[in-house]
Amino acid sequence: MLQDFITDPLLTTSEVSKITGLAVGTLENWRCNGTQSLTFVKLGHKVRYRSSAVKAFIIANEKRQTD
Repeated sequence: MLQDFITDPLLTTSEVSKITGLAVGTLENWRCNGTQSLTFVKLGHKVRYRSSAVKAFIIANEKRQTD
C-alpha cells in the first residue's frame, strides 16, 4: 500500500497549477462547482490531487483539432 503512494504521489493545488498551466483559482472553482472531471482528495482541510488523476485529466483533454 505504501508503494502506491510512492508511485502515485499526491500533489498540491499549486503543483497542479504549474503542471497544467491552469490558475489556482480555476482549480478551486472546478472543485467547488464539480464542473470538470479532475478528481481530488480531501485530507482534513488539505486538498491534494493524485498525480495519476492529473495525467488522466490531461490525456482526456487531448484534441486533434479545435472545436
